Amino acid sequence: MTKPANKEFAHIFDSAASRYDAVTSAYAVSRRRDFFLRYAKGDVLEVGAGTGEMSRAFLEHGCRVVATDISPNMVDEIKKKLTIDAVVADAEHLPFPDASFDTVVGAEMVYYLDHPEVFMREAYRVLRPRGRLLLSSANDTMRIYDRLRALLRRLGIGDATYFDDKVRRFVTQRKLERFFCEANFHITEKRKAIIFLIPHLDWLSRICERTPLKYFGMFIFMAGEKK
Repeated sequence: MTKPANKEFAHIFDSAASRYDAVTSAYAVSRRRDFFLRYAKGDVLEVGAGTGEMSRAFLEHGCRVVATDISPNMVDEIKKKLTIDAVVADAEHLPFPDASFDTVVGAEMVYYLDHPEVFMREAYRVLRPRGRLLLSSANDTMRIYDRLRALLRRLGIGDATYFDDKVRRFVTQRKLERFFCEANFHITEKRKAIIFLIPHLDWLSRICERTPLKYFGMFIFMAGEKK
């Protein structure tokens, strides 16, 4: 299957916006939130913000938040929830001046892009000196999880946890590291996380993440700083 282009994703996520929160893993969101809040500071730009659940966390953390998404319907959902600036924008063409933010965040969005390296340069451009870029991504080495979710959908039980966004390839940790380095970011932390997508097994996931079993992590978390 050919990956849809950026503009096609606008339509895909428009169709899912009203039910997006219901088909998103609350546990995965909570783990991303914990990681991001360790590094987020000052003026935060969330790119590919979806319905704004992560933006809400930054707001509650005391940050000033601006959110973007390529889907107009997603931006409408953000505006229903939060009193923040929320704009429709392509991640590869951010409509903000140079050095506008202290933190740029992208949760589960980099593998949707036509040209991820362009987004990385844009993130670098809009960050102030020593600004931070925080990303999370599905781990491409564990594509088996996506195949399992596809099977669940075919059995009629997958829609409760996942909608079909037409993406079958993600990124590896090595590729994500390369994106950071080529954009001139200094990587401050990288990790694979979430072995079991079950809240009651959080304790076991966290133990496994400290062992070689971290290879089986469903997600990659990475933080970098503008040089």
